[in-house]
Amino acid sequence: MADILSIAPFLDGLVVRPGVAYQGLHIFPVCTVSHEFAPDFPDLMSLTQGLESGRLLMGETGEMDKVRVRNAGMHAAMLLDGETLIGGAQNRMLNAAVLISPRCEAEVPASCVEVHRWEIKNRDDIPADKRAFRKSALAYGHLRRLRMEHAHRSLRADRAVRLDQNAVWKDIVNHFGISGANTKTLDLHDLYDHWDAALRIMEPRFHIQKNQVGMISFLDKHTWHVDLFRDHDMLYKYFKPLVRAYAFDALIRLESQTPARGKAQIDNARDIFKSLRTALCHPFPSPGGASKSIFFTTRSAQGTALLAESHLIQLTACSK
Repeated sequence: MADILSIAPFLDGLVVRPGVAYQGLHIFPVCTVSHEFAPDFPDLMSLTQGLESGRLLMGETGEMDKVRVRNAGMHAAMLLDGETLIGGAQNRMLNAAVLISPRCEAEVPASCVEVHRWEIKNRDDIPADKRAFRKSALAYGHLRRLRMEHAHRSLRADRAVRLDQNAVWKDIVNHFGISGANTKTLDLHDLYDHWDAALRIMEPRFHIQKNQVGMISFLDKHTWHVDLFRDHDMLYKYFKPLVRAYAFDALIRLESQTPARGKAQIDNARDIFKSLRTALCHPFPSPGGASKSIFFTTRSAQGTALLAESHLIQLTACSK
């Protein structure tokens, strides 16, 4: 597949609206200017929907750096980079966004987000009741930025997504050090449990808007994430997990007394969105086989995206 020169055409008809700030987190909505820009594309199943309904079967492969997914449903399923899987031999984080066609199976790159639990040597060592994943969440923003940095490094080398597992574990352990959370296995999700009360206070401060298809989330002027989806309905499925993940980052900053490097303004959000139009994009193999995967970079940003049938399905970008 030849290099895709620009993602600019996929951003036509989208505008950044004024946002909401609370406790160091500032979220600006990205909305379509008109219904005519909404894509005509079949419904997609989210990871949470698939696991809860039993239509997505997620299991171990016997290797820590990948998981197996089988779509037993009638609709394609979208798995978001940074989504986490709870269960199996060890809880995981998905390292690439993928689109899985109905009745298809794929192996997806992943990292372990639970420092201690089962020692996996091969699939036969995994107890039968630990081979499947039952629930999902979303990794906090700092870990997703780490994932993006490592993924871009490996993608530039040989078009494959690989992460340094020790770096992932170190990041999680550092966050336990800041939080003082109790845990038996140093599991990322124990961090969320520790901060649950504070997160529940923050989450309702942010609401999804009419025609919203994405969001630009700031911790300060220089630390941000962009999340775009093919339509409002798909964003709705991921809005609360995304807010929770970025709210966690904001709380950690408050706890560690990390100074903000300038307050984000709407012009900053619009400049970031505008800069994505200048990014040069390059393909890499998609595990799901139902989409085209690309990675892209600008002077201050790096990101990945899923394309299918001439539509932008999902895009994630973050500050370098």
